[in-house]
Amino acid sequence: TLDNPEDFLFLAPGKKDKEESAIKMGIRNSNLWEARLNMMELSRKQYRESSNMLANENETLRDQMRQTEKDTIDVVTYLKKQDIDKDSENDRLEQEVKNLKMQHRKDKDELVNLIITGGP
Repeated sequence: TLDNPEDFLFLAPGKKDKEESAIKMGIRNSNLWEARLNMMELSRKQYRESSNMLANENETLRDQMRQTEKDTIDVVTYLKKQDIDKDSENDRLEQEVKNLKMQHRKDKDELVNLIITGGP
């Protein structure tokens, strides 16, 4: 008789095996999806950390580049100032040479006149 459900399961063992197999498969699928979810969460976390690290590194590089550009401008400005100072010094020295040559000619002419005239 089929009054007791256990007797029924005993009479139809294939059905019980199928249910257990379906439950086991469901558990395995659940475990698989849980593992996939965990891997995706870990991947997202690593991606986020990498993105933050790269953003920080980019900011550091940007700051270094700005400082390098500023330093370059300072050096170029300094070198231009030195060039202008040297040009001014050259102009001054050239003028001094001209003045000395004129003074030399004047002194020479005076000496020649003294020699020619025979005295002061």
